[in-house]
Amino acid sequence: MKTKIPKCPKCGEEVKMLIANENNAVTYKAYMNNEDIEYDEIDSITSPKGTIFSCPHCDKKLFNDEDDAKGFLLGSKIEKGNKFYKVVEK
Repeated sequence: MKTKIPKCPKCGEEVKMLIANENNAVTYKAYMNNEDIEYDEIDSITSPKGTIFSCPHCDKKLFNDEDDAKGFLLGSKIEKGNKFYKVVEK
């Protein structure tokens, strides 16, 4: 069964994939190693907001839940929530 390509609810473009931003804050120390700059991670903090999924065409934030993002890409019906879209029909 072929799935119909979903369209972004904001810009109307066909969406074959979403951009996922994990909202992590990472601190590195940067130092020279011969002629190259190298980085060692010092600390990593994950935002309580988790991953935000955006349209690759208009960059609008669409989903904050992986299951909703997956459902959208698989063609499920969505509706606008308070801030993000949610799958309402699988």
